[in-house]
Amino acid sequence: MTLKSSDRFTGIKPTAEEISQNNCAAELMWQTNLTIVISTS
Repeated sequence: MTLKSSDRFTGIKPTAEEISQNNCAAELMWQTNLTIVISTS
């Protein structure tokens, strides 16, 4: 993950790509937690 000089200002606000990546990671964690809960109950 490298920052270009032009990213100095755009880096303040998360880009759509970063948001979708965060959502994907959050969904993965949610599914993992759900699987753990189901398997332990």
